[in-house]
Amino acid sequence: MHGYTIGTVGNAPNADHTRSLVMYRGRFRPEAIRLAKDLGIKIVTPLDGMSAGALDGAHVAVIVGS
Repeated sequence: MHGYTIGTVGNAPNADHTRSLVMYRGRFRPEAIRLAKDLGIKIVTPLDGMSAGALDGAHVAVIVGS
């Protein structure tokens, strides 16, 4: 898929996301922006409500909205 490695797949801590978004940790905003563009996702934001540890070493997470 566009050359990305897919890591752990799981559920977000809450299910109130109505739109898909890409979340990133630390300095990985440029990577998150590129991923969002590749996937056609308009929202890119720092981690919110999810700890960096919950990413199992990943730099970004895709949250699929309802």
